[in-house]
Amino acid sequence: MEINTQEEVKKRTLFTNKRNIFILIGLLLFIVIVVSVVSINNAKHEKEEYSKQMNSAVTTMLESGTKAEKIGNQYAEAWSKAISGVYVLNGERYSDFNNAISAVSKYNKSYISEIWVSEEEVDATMKKLQNPPKEFEDAYNELTELYKVYKKYVDLCTTPKGSLITYNSTRNELSSDFVSLKDSVELKIPDIK
Repeated sequence: MEINTQEEVKKRTLFTNKRNIFILIGLLLFIVIVVSVVSINNAKHEKEEYSKQMNSAVTTMLESGTKAEKIGNQYAEAWSKAISGVYVLNGERYSDFNNAISAVSKYNKSYISEIWVSEEEVDATMKKLQNPPKEFEDAYNELTELYKVYKKYVDLCTTPKGSLITYNSTRNELSSDFVSLKDSVELKIPDIK
């Protein structure tokens, strides 16, 4: 049997305490590292999700904007032909442009409803995109400009206003602005890696 002196007991206790401190420091470092990695992954995931939402908004605006353009073209054609002579839709003849526009509206009622549903989806997505991460601020600002043009364009194409000349002029201007802004937004959405 071995007899421990007070000095040996002190050394052993001191060694055990130092070992416990190192274990505790190591454990704390491990926890800090795990929390940091999880935090970084969550931030990356949030940015990826934000990017997806932005792209989704642009895609939905483009798709419903394209549908609105088709309706707008039909209105413009009916309007022009009714003014200059007769517009024919499904065998019906219209020489009054108001009646021709009304006929186009009734003919495309479900198509117009689809456009409005898409517009509501875009509205909801835009609300989700408020408060963008720092690196998305430029893209978000450009997206809000695109959204404003989109809303005006869809409204004009689905409910024509003004004279035929102002209708076509405004529609063409908004269409051009939309394409330009869409391209700009797509360029400004950062790649998340």
